[in-house]
Amino acid sequence: MEKVYESLQEMNYGFQEGFSPVLTMKKRHSLKSKRGMKMMKKVKKEKEIIRMENVVVLEDLGTDYLEELLSISESSSSSTLW
Repeated sequence: MEKVYESLQEMNYGFQEGFSPVLTMKKRHSLKSKRGMKMMKKVKKEKEIIRMENVVVLEDLGTDYLEELLSISESSSSSTLW
């Protein structure tokens, strides 16, 4: 047990005497995991925001408008041929 305490001190693990070194390591690991999860969530959220910025929304303007565009296109292409 003394060897474990010495090793933890060499690795700069802060622990209080009388407390389990395992609990100290577990707590430290838990804090790292939580920090890592927060960072992963932040990165994921930023990627979603970027993805949403690259979205183009198309609106259906109806068949009448499409027919009008086609007729304009046909008339302009036929006038350029003459």
